[in-house]
Order: sequence, then structure tokens, then C-alpha cells
Amino acid sequence: MADSGKRTVVIAMDGSLYSDYAFDWYTQNATKENDEVLIITCLDNHGCTAYMRRNSSTDEIRKQLQQDMDIHAALEDHLQLKLTNAGINGSVFSCYGKPGEAIINAAKEKHASVIICGSRGHGKLRRTIMGSISSYIVHHSDIPVIVCRHKDHHHHHQDHPHHVHIDSPSDVSNLLHGH
Repeated sequence: MADSGKRTVVIAMDGSLYSDYAFDWYTQNATKENDEVLIITCLDNHGCTAYMRRNSSTDEIRKQLQQDMDIHAALEDHLQLKLTNAGINGSVFSCYGKPGEAIINAAKEKHASVIICGSRGHGKLRRTIMGSISSYIVHHSDIPVIVCRHKDHHHHHQDHPHHVHIDSPSDVSNLLHGH
């Protein structure tokens, strides 16, 4: 039986303005005293393929991968400090691979109650070409997903039938508790 009042909240973060907004949105609108927050950050392994396509030497590939890992380690430290400074109980979990899949798998493994992520707000053409991590999470997650799109970066797309408009903390509570 689950501990009443305790939930695990996954916040997907990549160091971007959009993921920072998702974190800030959570702290201002959805935080609960007993929450365990798990910030998931993903080192995308697609870069390795790109290095190899450029006919780079083994040493160049090794240096670039080490640089990517060093940058990712600095991001982990920054995100842990962000949790600490906000006074939030939680930790940073790093994963590797395709970000959408890795975030969903980590959320399942950690028995998360909800996933919160940012959205860059790409248009339909760019999403079709590049894909969208937030879209992938929404369509493949078995738990509720809150996508936080900053209103200054919001493109006015038509409403989607599965999107829920959230204007207040009570809307979040109703969504998370099935009201």
C-alpha cells in the first residue's frame, strides 16, 4: 500500500529555459510537503553517431564524448543545487539514450505519480522532422503528464482534445486526484 500523501514527481530537465520554466511552475503551483522530486536529465547518445559520420578520429570522438559527459555532469550539479535552493526534497537522476523513452522508463522504475516537462512550442513541421520529447512523453506515458509551455513562447495552435487547460493550483490538484 502506498504511503498516503506521498508522491514521486518526475521533472524532465535539460538545462533549457523551457525545462527551467517547468521546474518553476511546479514549485509555484503543484508542490506538496511530502513530494519526492526526481529531476531526470538525459545524455542523448545520438551525438556519438554524428561524431563518427564526420570521419573523426578515435581520439577526436573520445574527446568530444568526454566533453559532453563533463557538460552533463555540470548540469547534474546545477540541477541538484536548484533543488536544494528551492528547499525541495529530491534528487537528480541521469539516464542515457533517447530522452522521451528514457524519461518514461525512469518514471516507471521510480513509480512516479506524474511527469512534468517543458515544451519548446515547435510548430507542426519542425515537430514532424525533429520529433518532440514532450509529445512523445504525453503519448507513451501511463501516468499523468503536465506539459508546461511558457505563455511568452506559446504558439496559438488549435486546442487538442487531450490537452487540459490549467489556470490555477486547484486545477492541478483536480487533475492529479482525478476530480
